[in-house]
Amino acid sequence: MSSSGSLSIPSTTRQSPAPPSDLAHGSTPTISAPEDHARVLRQQALLEISHPSSPAGPPIRHLQYYDMDGRDSVIFLVENAQLFRIFRPSLIRRSETLKAMFSMPPGEGKLPHGESDNDPVVLPPSVVTVERFELFLAWLYQDRDVPSTLSEALTLLYLADYLDVPELLKRMTIYVATLPSETIPPAERVFLYRRYHFSNTDWLRTAFSDILEGTFTRLTVADLTHLGIPTVHLLIGIFRKLDRHRNTLAIKPPPATHESDCQDPENCEMGWLNFWATKVSPLLLSETPASGSKITRALGSWSASPWPSMNFSCMWSTAQVVASLTTIIGADRSFIASAVSQLVAFSDY
Repeated sequence: MSSSGSLSIPSTTRQSPAPPSDLAHGSTPTISAPEDHARVLRQQALLEISHPSSPAGPPIRHLQYYDMDGRDSVIFLVENAQLFRIFRPSLIRRSETLKAMFSMPPGEGKLPHGESDNDPVVLPPSVVTVERFELFLAWLYQDRDVPSTLSEALTLLYLADYLDVPELLKRMTIYVATLPSETIPPAERVFLYRRYHFSNTDWLRTAFSDILEGTFTRLTVADLTHLGIPTVHLLIGIFRKLDRHRNTLAIKPPPATHESDCQDPENCEMGWLNFWATKVSPLLLSETPASGSKITRALGSWSASPWPSMNFSCMWSTAQVVASLTTIIGADRSFIASAVSQLVAFSDY
């Protein structure tokens, strides 16, 4: 610990995910250490002293968030460029990290850091930018209705975790979890749920279900990073079984049902096989494989018009029989439901 310098909340005190602007759309997050261990590391490093890097010019006072009154306030330096003077009680009521930091004695004969522009509390620019801190203070002072976008919600979620603000963390987890599922890629939803301890298990179940309704090859490098190696290893085994079912069904259709008015069963059977190969197999082998229930619904609508080389009565009966083979056609749904339960309960990620 240096004997001089500005108080800095180190960016390494707690292993947080990548900032929200880097978190979304495929960037690599940093998976946190176990929560209790991370909390201990953060508390031990709260009073680490460091010298801020030299800014392009002297830092300026923020036009909106610099309390000129200054009574019971603390000064922060953000991005080594702007100074914020914030009412101290507003911070310590909400942030466990800042509460712990401000409770530390400054040392004999020394003033607490953050008392003057020349000795501010330095926020690590790799973690807290001016824009992010402004957003946090907008929430703190209720200057405007935040968040107004997903990006703002993820930023506040990130800062709530970094600064240990339970109230904000809870509000943002609820906000994010109530967004339409297509708003956030499923692998990222899994990461957010685990990292920030979301309470809505259905949100996690839907995310895993969305993943399994695709194929393993659709997962990007960012998806795999969000999921983590143990979960990816588990998914490989699940997808292997699921792909085996889909591939087998694609190349081995259920037999056709022939009615008494069928004049050429052999030709009718070939018509059925050709129909399955051209209509159904592509659905099963695509990057977004059709579920068994979707196939049976499609067969019902397709049977309303003639199939080439197939007797109409045979066509209708075959569609009805195939739709009733739920243990074969619909096996993917029960398998996915079981796999999702396994993934949700999986904790070694």
